[in-house]
Amino acid sequence: FNFKVKNTGQATLSVSATTLTGSDAAQFSVTSGGAPFSVTAGDSQTVTVGFTPTSTGARSAMLGITSDDPDEGQVDVALSGSGDDAPPVGQIVFEEVVSGAAASSNSVTTETGLAQVTGNLYVAAIASKRYREVATVTGLGLTWTKAGNQCSGRNQTGVDVWYALGTPSGDGSVTAILTAVSDNVVLAVTRYSGVDGDSPVVSLLSGNSNGVAGTCSGGVDGSAYSLNLETTVPNAVIYGALAMRRKTHTPGASYTERMDRMQGSGGSTASLASMDKEVAAPALVTIDGTFNGTTDWAMLGIEIRPGIPAAALARRELLLAGLAESQSPVDESETDSETEEAETLLPTEFSMSPNYPNPFNPSTTIEYGLPRAAKVELVIYNVRGQTVRQLLNEIQEAGFRSVVWNGRDNSGNEASSGIYFLRLKLGQKSFTGRLTLAR
Repeated sequence: FNFKVKNTGQATLSVSATTLTGSDAAQFSVTSGGAPFSVTAGDSQTVTVGFTPTSTGARSAMLGITSDDPDEGQVDVALSGSGDDAPPVGQIVFEEVVSGAAASSNSVTTETGLAQVTGNLYVAAIASKRYREVATVTGLGLTWTKAGNQCSGRNQTGVDVWYALGTPSGDGSVTAILTAVSDNVVLAVTRYSGVDGDSPVVSLLSGNSNGVAGTCSGGVDGSAYSLNLETTVPNAVIYGALAMRRKTHTPGASYTERMDRMQGSGGSTASLASMDKEVAAPALVTIDGTFNGTTDWAMLGIEIRPGIPAAALARRELLLAGLAESQSPVDESETDSETEEAETLLPTEFSMSPNYPNPFNPSTTIEYGLPRAAKVELVIYNVRGQTVRQLLNEIQEAGFRSVVWNGRDNSGNEASSGIYFLRLKLGQKSFTGRLTLAR
């Protein structure tokens, strides 16, 4: 719910309180723009009210806006909505995996093509020895996004993971281009159905013998690994990719091995394994396994998010749109003195405004508009394309909205000064922005 408090008088209007009353008031909240605040003559302030029903059924409350207007000291706005069951999530299904390998090359291509299915998720894992980071992935006529990469603790090998979804075209093959020639390279591409069509990859974990996101030197060889990734949604699938120099891999309990392949011989052998498992409810999940001997290794794991069945999503969007339209307008008659009016505001298109302030320290605000209910994903990246902070990943109601980044990463640590980028996805539409943090 979005309301605009507008000052149509000649003097500054001071709003001292924005209160919620009524039997269901606890299920509504003023999420932004609340009192106290002042509005200069001719200006306005947007007040946003959130609605979080605790059960199904109709709910109502009253928003009171108290000011020093001599004629309308308080304006009451009736709020109403209806609680709805959360939309069910679907089931992710493993469909196929294909692989390829190359020697003395800076590229590697799958040996067979993949089925071309609209809305399926394609996940490409690449291991190399010597380790060379992947510069780009192409294939299926899709746009590929880098999930992340991880070198091993002694930099003898490493693993990169990229993903793509949409409407495929082309011959079904996938090619990875490395930043430099490597002795040996292995590629495995896995296809999944039933994934979220907007934000399929929501969490990432990488590590080596130096720990989570371990450095590329000073590590020691080992015969096992165990790292923890926290999942965020029910029925998620954990996908793990392993680079282990010259060894084979055995996955941990309840994981299914999808690929285990070597390329080369002797000390220049590259090895790649991929595995997955479903997680019924959000939890701290262990990604683990063993090798058939001690080796230098690197691991990268991602959480794949299931989709909402189309019928359930359509029903929820209709409900949320109905909630946005159910607000009762207040009397908008003007007087000669300062007056205030609350009116419903809905954007006419998906939009994003430049973040402000920029440069910033310690926080910056990103504003955007939703003409209808939609899935919203907002992620902050560093200049290397690595995820720094995931700010939003949820369905939101129609309206003008804002979110604040406090300059901290997903672990709560302060991000360093420098250039950052944001990607905002509103339904099927994407926006990008450049942010400068100056501490």
